[in-house]
Amino acid sequence: MLPRLGKIAFGLSGTGLICLLLVSGSCSEDPGGDPGVLLRGPFLAGKSEAAATITWQTEGSGDAAIEYGPTEEYGTEAWGQVVEVELGDESYYVNSVDIGGLEPSTWTHYRITSLAEPSQDYLFKTAPGALTPFRFIVYGGTRPDTPVAFYESWDGIETVHPLALTSAVAFNPDFIVNTGNLVADGYDPAEWEYLFSILGDIPRQIPYYPVMGNEDRGGERMMAAFFGVPDTLYYSFDYANTHFTFINSYLDVSEGSDQYLWLEEDLAAAAERERIQFLLAFMHAPAYCSSQVYADQAELLQAREVLAPLFSDYEVLVVFQGHVRLFEVTEQIDDVMYLTTSAAGGTEVHEPGYESWTRWAEDRFNFIEVIVTSNYVALNARSPEGDLFLQTIVD
Repeated sequence: MLPRLGKIAFGLSGTGLICLLLVSGSCSEDPGGDPGVLLRGPFLAGKSEAAATITWQTEGSGDAAIEYGPTEEYGTEAWGQVVEVELGDESYYVNSVDIGGLEPSTWTHYRITSLAEPSQDYLFKTAPGALTPFRFIVYGGTRPDTPVAFYESWDGIETVHPLALTSAVAFNPDFIVNTGNLVADGYDPAEWEYLFSILGDIPRQIPYYPVMGNEDRGGERMMAAFFGVPDTLYYSFDYANTHFTFINSYLDVSEGSDQYLWLEEDLAAAAERERIQFLLAFMHAPAYCSSQVYADQAELLQAREVLAPLFSDYEVLVVFQGHVRLFEVTEQIDDVMYLTTSAAGGTEVHEPGYESWTRWAEDRFNFIEVIVTSNYVALNARSPEGDLFLQTIVD
């Protein structure tokens, strides 16, 4: 169950707002703190059939190690690295360990052994094999309407995010994708602390994959370190019979850029893999969205002019988009469906428009339950309470 929102006290330093009191961990006053003290986590930052990544935060820098195995006897030890992430006046020591040699659809026990005392036992299930159906959640725009710096406590922040997340987790997803704008001000440590307080213990068993949003800028290293993704914030992975590609709308995507070349190579290689039936892409700036709120922004124009042709060339089935706070799904445009979901936070949504390719558009809070089988992908659009209001089947 999602924990109740905690409180945070704020103070001012010479460089601006800093957090003084946290619920799910404390700001380290001593950069050389004790590496044996667990402040946050662990996070199941990523998993596949045979491997997983575990991250957690400690008070200081030291070793990063875990034991894991099919039972609480463990049997295998793995070592990783610790990176220091500086944001504002805060330093976060984020530990990361990759583990491998796992079997698909099996339970794995693990515990952190590099603390002063070994942690409790944690448990997760590995990714399924290629022919096994799976379910994941897509939502976005989880930031509050107003940065948390303007509130006296977290209890006063109005947002639908906790409700949407609680409802989403009740569907027992294999993982969660956030289409960006996780926070309202990526430069502010208090924003990330607030996000982590809402996520609570959920990332211990359910991986959480972020898409870079415009409001997240400044917190790129926080996002990459805690959620176990590359610093570029563009990345991809295979999961069962599906390839997942994540694009950074706020890093150069122009034709010939590093990201563009990576994307083209990534999609081309995935399309050739025999086990991959579906290609899905995720990005913050939408290529197709009827709302006129941000229609002339450069990132959106570039998404349509530069990225959309790649999606069509390599037969991407669905592109999940963020940025605009509404729900919208298009007809297939050059054989690609575009779905915008960025209204799982705050208290306001944007008004949709209508284009010839609009299939359904609505100014409502939402999250998407996605079910992938060997024959089709089901897109179930749900209210923050979990009620179904539209189902779309693509194959």
